[in-house]
Amino acid sequence: MRRRGPLTLIGVSTSVPTAPLMATGRLGREQLSRLDAILSQLAGESPFRVLLIHHPLRSTAHYKQLTDSEGLLAVLQRRSVDLVLHGHDHVHSTIWIDGPNGRIPVVGVPSASEAVEGRTPAARYNEYRIARKGHGWPVEMIGRAVAAAPEPVWESERRLPRERSAPPSPAIPPPPCARRCKRRASTPPGPGRPTPPAPPPPPRG
Repeated sequence: MRRRGPLTLIGVSTSVPTAPLMATGRLGREQLSRLDAILSQLAGESPFRVLLIHHPLRSTAHYKQLTDSEGLLAVLQRRSVDLVLHGHDHVHSTIWIDGPNGRIPVVGVPSASEAVEGRTPAARYNEYRIARKGHGWPVEMIGRAVAAAPEPVWESERRLPRERSAPPSPAIPPPPCARRCKRRASTPPGPGRPTPPAPPPPPRG
């Protein structure tokens, strides 16, 4: 557990040895018990709690599943966290799970391997803006993805994962390719295309 201002970051490990071609994870009883105790201690405080875990709480790929996810879900139903961040699946996903004070967003991000399935953006990270407002914690999630050019990173999504009534904003298209723009700018005028006027000469001093 680490505290950064009003944030409390809680990390757990799901890494375990597995058979070939398997990539499942497990927390184990001891770690689940420790997590329950930590969250119980934080119950009397008011920080924003973020749970960091590698394996997803739910996965459609059986070889990537967290084998004791039901035990973790049971802990989170009793103890409060505000946001769960995970990896491993390498796909863009947001699910909601039940917590003692409402539903909890669980967010995963895609990797470059998403390009194999033709999904875009294929590689992305999320930036979270968290601020205290009254008795609540509004959270803004900004998705940033890799672009070809001219900007190396572009904003692909912006939404409020903790406000269920707020629909996600539509995906923002990537910036135009600089190479294509340069090619268009350097293409000489063809038949029927007007020749752009020459720039005026500089003033003489």
